[in-house]
Amino acid sequence: METGRGRHQDKKRDQGKGFTLIEILFVMLLFPLLFFGIYTVMNMSQVIFRTNGAYAAVNQNAMQILRHIGREIGQTSPLVAPSHLTLSTDGSGNGVIQFQIPVDWDNDGDAVTAGMNPDVEWGAYQEAGQTQNGILNGWIEYRVLDNQLLRRVLNSGLSPIAGLERVVANDVQTFTASRSMDIVTTSITFSTSDTVGQNGVARNYGMTYTSRTLLRNSVN
Repeated sequence: METGRGRHQDKKRDQGKGFTLIEILFVMLLFPLLFFGIYTVMNMSQVIFRTNGAYAAVNQNAMQILRHIGREIGQTSPLVAPSHLTLSTDGSGNGVIQFQIPVDWDNDGDAVTAGMNPDVEWGAYQEAGQTQNGILNGWIEYRVLDNQLLRRVLNSGLSPIAGLERVVANDVQTFTASRSMDIVTTSITFSTSDTVGQNGVARNYGMTYTSRTLLRNSVN
């Protein structure tokens, strides 16, 4: 026979198995905080992923552009007279590079004149990397116009030749060039943006890359 004291103990034991109002309220507050924390971590992970992707894309593009410029400008020489390399600055503060390289303009297999003491035939090619059909006494120019880095071919009077302008890079903020002895240093700053952004606000990035090129031609 169950006594009154036993029934009271069983009732307290049953009550201990449930949740109190305070515990329920605590859990109700805990779940939103937990979900907010998970959302914040996931959102930050997406932002970091997009940022790293933007940096990686610009970094790869920048290295290719600087190598492209370096391979071509490395063929010129500032050591002969008259100089075949001119560095200047435009009205926006961006650098302008104008230079000549040895060219095979008559397609005879070399870039020098005939004779016992041949002279180099200086000029420009229509496209970077060409080895024939050079433009004797032409010039190659790299400059920024409307946030685009352009490669242009100039005639002997330094006027652009129609149809020989190529866009090397877009979204260029600044471009500078300087020379110390036979080393030319070029620096380029790109702008890129994450249009998705963070919390609906687009984010813009600016990245600067620098390259040094040895001018290996000292012949006249």
